[in-house]
Amino acid sequence: MCFTTADRLTIGIMLGYIVSGLIILRHQFPAALLATVLY
Repeated sequence: MCFTTADRLTIGIMLGYIVSGLIILRHQFPAALLATVLY
């Protein structure tokens, strides 16, 4: 299974979004929890 450059770029961007999302959630967990309760 070989990835093209575009595939690697897409996977890298997706991983970047996931990692940054997890970091934001960990630092702003009370705010995220409050938003979840409100919505």
